[in-house]
Amino acid sequence: SSVGPASGKRAQAPARAMPSTAQPYKQSASENRSDNGHGPNGSVNRGTQWVPSGSNITITATASNGYSFLAWSGDTTGCPIAGNRITAAMTQARLIAANFAINTYTITATAGANGTINPSGVIAINYGESTNILITADPGSHIKSVLVDGIPAWVFGPGSNRFNYAFVNGTSNHTIAAEFNHVPTCRMSIT
Repeated sequence: SSVGPASGKRAQAPARAMPSTAQPYKQSASENRSDNGHGPNGSVNRGTQWVPSGSNITITATASNGYSFLAWSGDTTGCPIAGNRITAAMTQARLIAANFAINTYTITATAGANGTINPSGVIAINYGESTNILITADPGSHIKSVLVDGIPAWVFGPGSNRFNYAFVNGTSNHTIAAEFNHVPTCRMSIT
């Protein structure tokens, strides 16, 4: 699956320093929920706790279903990063955020001669989104076949000139291809 940038909602793992360097640092983690009503897009594994000054804290980010971890941001200078894991040296107050993006998938829609597919080309949809594809034969033609991911989507008869296919709840890449038959017309004249 392909992943594209989207709204970077973040799960944050802040850490606050105590007045003296001999005192422990406080490190806490919270989960931000996305504003668009789809719920959280990821989390971090660290809860609120006290940690001694100079200790190391390993924070792991976990993306929610349909999202992918992108990167760490914030006070990450001097912190080893290995993918979705960061080790923070608690020598100062730190605010570290895990950034996530919604997964994006493609539908590649193509049509042969004597008809159209709409929309056509490469269509991007986000995780969980749906889209409709309308297939229309030109006048004097009919739909011969529609293949979704290489598998026939329907059995078409000679009068089939329009077909709507819905991709529901996108979770992967797909292809859709339409083929058409042109029906030759005969002209007869009787003299």
